[in-house]
Amino acid sequence: MIKAKIVDYRVSCSDDSPLRALVPESVLTDGEKIKPMLNRRLSSLGKRTVALMNELAVDDRLPVVWLSRYGDLARTARLMHSVARSEPLSPIDFSLSVQNAEPGIYSIATEDEQPIVAMSCVKYRAYSAFLEAYGIMREQQADVLIVFAEQSIPDEYRKVTTSEVEDVAIVVRLTHTDADHLKLSELRNLDDEQNFESFLRWLVDHSEP
Repeated sequence: MIKAKIVDYRVSCSDDSPLRALVPESVLTDGEKIKPMLNRRLSSLGKRTVALMNELAVDDRLPVVWLSRYGDLARTARLMHSVARSEPLSPIDFSLSVQNAEPGIYSIATEDEQPIVAMSCVKYRAYSAFLEAYGIMREQQADVLIVFAEQSIPDEYRKVTTSEVEDVAIVVRLTHTDADHLKLSELRNLDDEQNFESFLRWLVDHSEP
C-alpha cells in the first residue's frame, strides 16, 4: 500500500472507442487548450493530451510522468520517408519526434519548471508510471500528473508489430495522503499490454466520488 490517492482524471478517445463506456461522461472532456502558437506544434493526440493536463493541473505547477509505448510514430515515419528519398528533414518533425517533446511544450506553455519523466514500456504500463510518480511525489512533496498517451500505429509499422493501439489519452492527478490508499500490486497484476480497459476499470474503482 502507498500513501497516495487519485484526485481526479480525464480521458480522451475516439467517439466509437469501447473505452468510453468504461468511464463516467464527466471525465470525457476537451480540456483547456494551451496558447495557439505552441498548440499547433503538437500532434492531434498531443493537443488533446496537453489540454487534459492543463485542465487537471488548474494553475498548479506539477511534476509530470509521461508514458507512451511508441511515442509519435507518425512523425518518425515521415522522417524515415524523407531519409529514404534523400530529402531534407522537417525541423519540426525532427525536434518533436523525441519522447519528451510534447510534455516539454506543455511545460513551456504553462511555465512549469517541475520535473518531467518520459517513459516507454509495453508491459506493466500503469504500474511503472504510478511507481515513478509516487517516488517523485515523495521527493518533491507535490501532486503529480501521470499521463498515458498512445497513438495508432502507422501502416509502415503494422508489418512488424502485433499490437493493437488506438488513439487514447489518460491523465491522472495523484496526491499524497496520510493513510494507505492504493495497492501498487493491483496495478502490476493488470493486463494492460494491449489496451487500457483493465486500467480504466481500476481507475474508476479507485477514484474520489
